Amino acid sequence: MYKTVVRILMVLSIMLFLVSCLPSTTEVDFRSGRDGVSVEITGPEKITLYSGSPLPVEVYDIKVENKGATDLNNDDIYMRIKSVGDFLKPKEGTPMIVNSVSELSGQSMSVIEGKNIYSNKGDFAYHYATFTAYPDEVSTTVDVDLCYRYKTVLSDSICINTIKHKEGGCVKDKYTYSSGQGAPVVVQKVEVGYIPQEDGVVIPKLMITIDNNDGGIVTLPDKFKEGCTAQEDINRLKIGDVKLGNQDLDCGITDKTLLIDEEKTITCTLSGIQPESPEGYYDTTIYVELEYGFHTSDSINVDIVKEK
Repeated sequence: MYKTVVRILMVLSIMLFLVSCLPSTTEVDFRSGRDGVSVEITGPEKITLYSGSPLPVEVYDIKVENKGATDLNNDDIYMRIKSVGDFLKPKEGTPMIVNSVSELSGQSMSVIEGKNIYSNKGDFAYHYATFTAYPDEVSTTVDVDLCYRYKTVLSDSICINTIKHKEGGCVKDKYTYSSGQGAPVVVQKVEVGYIPQEDGVVIPKLMITIDNNDGGIVTLPDKFKEGCTAQEDINRLKIGDVKLGNQDLDCGITDKTLLIDEEKTITCTLSGIQPESPEGYYDTTIYVELEYGFHTSDSINVDIVKEK
């Protein structure tokens, strides 16, 4: 009897262990937050020169982390590393320009995944920059510029009136999104207005406010590298699909290019026919897609000193 109980307990323990190892199937709100891809450089901030010894060679770790809700595919990244004044010389074979995810040191995959419905944390990868020190005392910095292609997606339930001033219609006409959509450029709010038609019928008019959350450099998605290089033709993004239910909204932007500094509001109207509703209102989905390139950076101060 005792042995039977022990066997049962052992089997149950093994089953519990195996279940705990399975990936979570609980869905999370992954399209939240105001972060995209971050870059962080760490390494020695003080390099000592010793008399009669070879010049020191130091390694700096550069962490690229996808904190947002868009996967960073292989050709969605451009990174540039430099030492101010060239007081730290790159060791031969150390790339100072990275043109793809697969070029990151030790990165065997070609994508850095973002958050998803099962995980509220994205992946990260490392790059290693190796430098030979300058042969005299000097202060410098190692700078990292990272430019990447990204996307913002808003999808939310919304109430739309079909008849003006009908009792019992929509009680809400302003939708705010302080938590963001898992991207550095966010849809801040959507306000619903109406254009009167004949017989009291109305057509929805949506005022969509877009916010460059931290004032970073924004470029068109196919010019995302320019945020790290020329920095010309910046503060522009592409308006993707904007829909109410399955109908397109007309935002009056013919080339789909929006000039944005910090905050911008666009007005979009329904280009099709309002769905009929005996109640005078209906619930549907607002969908907004923004595409762009974004620039972020990090640096570390380095002092090169002689042995005292």
